[in-house]
Amino acid sequence: MSQADLARTVGRSQSAVAEWETGDTEPRRNIVENIAEALGVSAIWLEVGGVSEDERSVPYEAPPRLGAADGAGDGPGDLVPVYAAIADAGDENAFCLGEIVEHRRRPDKWKNVRALYGVYVADDAMAPRVNAGELIWVHPHRRPAPGQESLFVASKKESRDAVLRILVGQTAAKWIVRRLNPKKESDLKKADWDCQLVVGIDLNR
Repeated sequence: MSQADLARTVGRSQSAVAEWETGDTEPRRNIVENIAEALGVSAIWLEVGGVSEDERSVPYEAPPRLGAADGAGDGPGDLVPVYAAIADAGDENAFCLGEIVEHRRRPDKWKNVRALYGVYVADDAMAPRVNAGELIWVHPHRRPAPGQESLFVASKKESRDAVLRILVGQTAAKWIVRRLNPKKESDLKKADWDCQLVVGIDLNR
């Protein structure tokens, strides 16, 4: 798609599109979503990029446990653990975090992120922004801003429940979140759920 075509599609000038491409300016979140729709990708992939073919699966034996809370969890060198997800962990939960199924090379843009990990999405609760089978990259030490995809992980050590949602807002005691498919807003108690930022998505296309 040319700059002029994209500009017409999203209702902005061609010079604005050129500035986005060179990195001189960044579009607002609502414009990012319009651009993503025009290009047939998700907004989060457009913002941070996907994973290239040479960063595909790298097997490794004796994988470490999930270490979102204490900084453990990274594989040796540049290998990062990727977890399977088991769908339908309950009415409000999208899935349970399963076992580590592979390790992948750490994307360069997150080479300094402690305890970065990946999760294969189990269902279409967040479609079309994130679809079943796609891989999300999670930064366990960053909190999302409203409008960003977030992984909420159960704070109880014995639980492996996880919820992939868009963060809408928060109160002193609750996260206000949105599911897209079907559309629904709900609350998650902060005492029960740790909020972690989804920093990237591999579309597997």
